[in-house]
Order: sequence, then C-alpha cells, then structure tokens
Amino acid sequence: MLRKFLIIGLPFLAPTIGYILYAYYTRKNREDIADGKALPPWRTWPWTNLIGGGALFAIIGLMGLAYFGDGGDRESDYAPARLEDGRIVPGGFQDAPKAD
Repeated sequence: MLRKFLIIGLPFLAPTIGYILYAYYTRKNREDIADGKALPPWRTWPWTNLIGGGALFAIIGLMGLAYFGDGGDRESDYAPARLEDGRIVPGGFQDAPKAD
C-alpha cells in the first residue's frame, strides 16, 4: 500500500503540495514587507529555495532508492533477462560463484 502511494500518489500530489508551499511563503513575505519588517537576504533569493528544495528531493529520492531498491548483496552478480524455451525469464541478482 505504501509503495503504491509512493509510486502513484506522491508524484500526483507533489505539484499541488509544491504550489501550496510556494503560495504560503510568498504570501508570508508580502505580509512581512507590508508590515515594514526587514527580510533577511536569503528570504528574497529564489535560489535558496530552489537549491534547498532540490537537495531535499535528492535526499528523499536516494533514501527511497535505498529502501525500496532491489540492489541485492554486494557479492551478487546481475543476470540479465533471457529467453528459455520460448519464455522470457526476468533478470535479477544471483549469488556469485565462490572462488576457492
């Protein structure tokens, strides 16, 4: 269930969540400027938000890949998909032969 949500639901909802966050922070900045508050420089730079968001998504993506990925063991070998008796046998990781 969680995997279906992460594969289907999260990419579907991500633009909406991003827009809501963007609208919240731009409204907050406008209100602070209207109240006469001096904003720190980083709150007026779009690059700070873009780089921070990109780093956050990269970290989330790498964590998801580590958690849900089928990496196999470090000593295992990858066997590509092959055709046997007219059937396609899917590829996957297999235990490496032991060297004596």
